[in-house]
Amino acid sequence: MNKHAVIAGALFTILSLMGFVLAVFAFLSMLDKEGGSTLLTSIEGLGILVYIALVALPGAFAGFGLLFGYKWGREVALLLAAMSLIFFPLGTIFGIYVIWGLTREDNKVRTGFQSYAH
Repeated sequence: MNKHAVIAGALFTILSLMGFVLAVFAFLSMLDKEGGSTLLTSIEGLGILVYIALVALPGAFAGFGLLFGYKWGREVALLLAAMSLIFFPLGTIFGIYVIWGLTREDNKVRTGFQSYAH
């Protein structure tokens, strides 16, 4: 397996897990400190939890797909890397690295990707 695919898979997995942890902490911070919570803050916290979890879920799938060598993992990772290019500067650096690492010729041969352009 290509070392860049492994690194990209690990990065996707780690960043997604950090997103899940961030979602839980955002939800817990919305709760009232005196033991109760108002309905509005509970709904806001739950909304933030669900939103961040849904955003982090495709990254986790891409990471596990790359780490275990599935063909769909490469495709999902390339799509998410292209989408992360707009998040300047860290998302741009991450997206460029993943796109560069997963589109190299040695990686295409190992994953069975066939280019139709000659």
